Amino acid sequence: MDFRTILAIVIIGIIILLTPLYQKWLYRKASPKLEEKPPPAETTSTEAVELRPPPVVRQGEEIGRSIVVETPLYTAELSTKGAVLRSWRLKEFLDSRGRPLELLRGRSGPGLVLEGVNLDSVEFSYGGEDTVKLVEGEREVVMKVACGNITVAKHFVFRSDGYTLGFKVMAYGAQGPLRGKLSWTRGIAVTEPNIKEDLNYTKVYVFMGGELESYDVGKGKSLNKSMEGMLSWIGVRNKYFLVAFVPSGEQVMEVGVEGDWSRSDERLYTFQLKEMGSSPMFEGVWYLGPLQYDRVKALGVGLERVMNLGWWWIRPIGKLILKMLIWLHRFIPNYGLVIVLFSILVKIVVYPLTYKSYVASAKMQALQPK
Repeated sequence: MDFRTILAIVIIGIIILLTPLYQKWLYRKASPKLEEKPPPAETTSTEAVELRPPPVVRQGEEIGRSIVVETPLYTAELSTKGAVLRSWRLKEFLDSRGRPLELLRGRSGPGLVLEGVNLDSVEFSYGGEDTVKLVEGEREVVMKVACGNITVAKHFVFRSDGYTLGFKVMAYGAQGPLRGKLSWTRGIAVTEPNIKEDLNYTKVYVFMGGELESYDVGKGKSLNKSMEGMLSWIGVRNKYFLVAFVPSGEQVMEVGVEGDWSRSDERLYTFQLKEMGSSPMFEGVWYLGPLQYDRVKALGVGLERVMNLGWWWIRPIGKLILKMLIWLHRFIPNYGLVIVLFSILVKIVVYPLTYKSYVASAKMQALQPK
């Protein structure tokens, strides 16, 4: 190689190394400015706003209420302890016992830490009914907890026509930006009878800066990755289902991914998002449902890229075949019959080419010396 080629390779390498730092500088969120308010004329109090840890619910003590939200597609269960999801059952999919399929592994999240105060084990208050039946439209569930001068609220918005869950964190009374960490701690449940096959598909995916990265943990090993950049979405999938968080509007976030191979029949994956800002924090949408192309694509953030449709040059063909199968499924409810019918259609389409190849082969055999 000549000098110019070597110099070009060196410059390209430097650009690749410095690109993450440039993106971080370019898209850094500016901290919101505080409005200066004059102190009240009748008081000289200068009480500072601080986040004080609320009482923690210890093991063995009453852990509060379970709030059940039932829609035509799923039944969700929220716990007032930590205001987290602990069950998400899909009605249109059944497990090996014929029951609605459970997507979660118990208390999964979204967990919250604000200003170093862990709120996952504290009791949140909720003023609504214990069971909510949502036939159409949407319904918001709000859980609150007082932390000194600040009231922290988690807002969940359930929808009847899909597997999305609107989410945001509000900090009422905070006079400035807060440091927060949102976490999903128990990955996704094993949903297939063939556990080994299901675990082969189980990975964490991060779509950041226009690039999709996947992370999994090897046998007997652990995983610990951190990154920072323009986050589009993050999630964990198994063979047929996905749990993902899509922040509202791409923004620079610090992301952590952890994994553990503690047993041969499970993979424990955790992901965290760190944000510095004011209310609302961690605003976005959770997706907890099947890997159905139309549903995940409808979110408009490239979530469908978690589905493996082959190498880049064959991906357009894979998408075309998938759309044809989905279209046929509208008329034929059984995917097995859809695949059989699709195979017959493909055979009919390629028959002229196959026939010409057969005729040419027969002519070549006739020309061979006997």
